Amino acid sequence: MDIHRVAQIIKGTTPAGARTAIRLRQGTVITVNMDGTVDITLGGAETVITSVACFDHVTPVEAAGIWLLSDGVDLIGIGTIGT
Repeated sequence: MDIHRVAQIIKGTTPAGARTAIRLRQGTVITVNMDGTVDITLGGAETVITSVACFDHVTPVEAAGIWLLSDGVDLIGIGTIGT
């Protein structure tokens, strides 16, 4: 994940124009993928969201919680819950 992209999300702008504000979400890690992404569910939902990028310092654990940064379109794993 490019830090410039993270800064754009936090700032609320992209080359295409303004975006909605960011928010924190809680999810559950379903699968830790070999490419550094995770498959997750949000807020107890059954729908699995695949290939969510994580910051390099995040060490996700299957069946554990994860904090996610969301702008309504993109999700980025920013920290683990209780690990």
